[in-house]
Amino acid sequence: MSERDASRSPLIRDISDTARWAAWCRAVESERPDALFRDSLAKRLAGERGPAIEEAMNKGRGSTVSSLVVRTVAFDKLIMNRLAEGGIDTVVNLAAGLDTRPYRLALPANLRWVEVDLPDLIAYKDDCLADEQAACQVERVALDLAQAEARRRLLASMGGQAGGALVLTEGLVLYLDSEVVTDMAKDLANVPAFRTWLMDLLHPGLLPFVVQSWNTQEAGSANVPKFAPEGGATYFQQFGWTSRDCISAWEEGERLNRLVGPPRAALSDTQIEAFRVMNTYVRLDRAAT
Repeated sequence: MSERDASRSPLIRDISDTARWAAWCRAVESERPDALFRDSLAKRLAGERGPAIEEAMNKGRGSTVSSLVVRTVAFDKLIMNRLAEGGIDTVVNLAAGLDTRPYRLALPANLRWVEVDLPDLIAYKDDCLADEQAACQVERVALDLAQAEARRRLLASMGGQAGGALVLTEGLVLYLDSEVVTDMAKDLANVPAFRTWLMDLLHPGLLPFVVQSWNTQEAGSANVPKFAPEGGATYFQQFGWTSRDCISAWEEGERLNRLVGPPRAALSDTQIEAFRVMNTYVRLDRAAT
């Protein structure tokens, strides 16, 4: 039985607290002598709740830092590769959380980077980073993305001001109901300026184990991952999106020496193929018409 007082709220009170958790994981990585990136702002943003969540969530299953670090590196690569291809003048980061990429990546100075998240999180981030200078032009918008009409108005406005836009939904869609993900896919497809969409996906075979793990920790059952479509990225083809790139979290963890699963030597060929698709980082491009 947990030592925490059952009358108290869960560690992850809402989805915003996962941002503090992710920030703490970036802070831990940044302090390693062989760090894959340096995020000097992460520890400040994580506050006290970030390390408390990590401590609770790793009970009985090992640290979650590696998985968050691997995801961060993979998305860094997907973003920078897409910007290098050209045609993108705007990045729209939906559910941006406490991401600090505009402050730590070598981004073009004329790039417009728009962060969208819940009002309380936006206010907290504005306060924490008030004196920091970003590499590009950063804007923040306070909005509950579950509010469909407000979301559509924002996306239409962003798209109308962009020559070409990249949409980032790191750590978002897995927490949404399938109906909301479907609506978002349609909303983005309806704005021609949105050319590329980056996301992370869980395999449906992994989802029950993730939910079980969360429910045995102190996360709060209302915040567990829930979206893991059959067919992975192919789910989005029906809405006008085609898969352009897909990074296996397990393989990327091996490459980076930040294991997020069993080592390859311990697995059969069949198990290797299964682990390759359990958790992926995906680039979708607007389908040619």
